[in-house]
Amino acid sequence: NVLLFGTIVVIGLCLMRIVREFSPSQFSLSNKSKNVQRQLFRALLWQTAIPTCTSYIPLAVVFLWPIFFPISLGCVGTIAAMSCQLF
Repeated sequence: NVLLFGTIVVIGLCLMRIVREFSPSQFSLSNKSKNVQRQLFRALLWQTAIPTCTSYIPLAVVFLWPIFFPISLGCVGTIAAMSCQLF
């Protein structure tokens, strides 16, 4: 759980820092450079979203569901655990 939430915190902090760097600052970039940076940022978002959906969220469900809800996950837990293999 520490590894899971530690990774989520690092991703969030890096994402906030990148968004803050895109805000108007003391130096200006050319339009072409801004466009390239935006494209790279979109690629980074996809590279973050795919593992989040296929690994981090299913793992969080498998680990945290039994703690908060006394209901068995059954086959949903198996599917969530197997989705980590996609990653």
